Amino acid sequence: MVPEHLDEGGPEPLEHEQRAHDLQCPAFVPACRHPERIEAAAVPATPRALLRAVLAELLPLDEERRTRALVHAAYFVRSLNDERLAALFRDAPPALEELAAALIVQARDDGGVAPGVDPRREADLLLATVDGLQTSMLLGHHDVEEALALVDYQLGRIFADGG
Repeated sequence: MVPEHLDEGGPEPLEHEQRAHDLQCPAFVPACRHPERIEAAAVPATPRALLRAVLAELLPLDEERRTRALVHAAYFVRSLNDERLAALFRDAPPALEELAAALIVQARDDGGVAPGVDPRREADLLLATVDGLQTSMLLGHHDVEEALALVDYQLGRIFADGG
């Protein structure tokens, strides 16, 4: 599923600028699109539960998120040859990494993180894991249960409760 404007000709400069702006809007950040799903999934609202809910929101767990992942993949492929679009991808992940790291730091401050954990590195690894899981789920290599089990496994390595 490739948006029409990503065909061979590409958008006109003004259209490109508008699309770049649209990509920067909160609607393009998947984890922010449905805060109610994150709140509902994060009960009780612990840092670990919130982090799991945010990571799950990034996965193609249903048709809406699958479509979003496909559109995201199409924009990513286009960004490989479009520096302005590539800049948007480079600028977007730090916000998610910062959120993930902040939740790990919060849990660490509450004594809920395993000793020796580097919050920033773990945040980077969690997001890289989810990024890879998106692709493998789209290809049918992992189903929803397997993907969430892998996310839980990674979270179990970070958080002191292990479960």
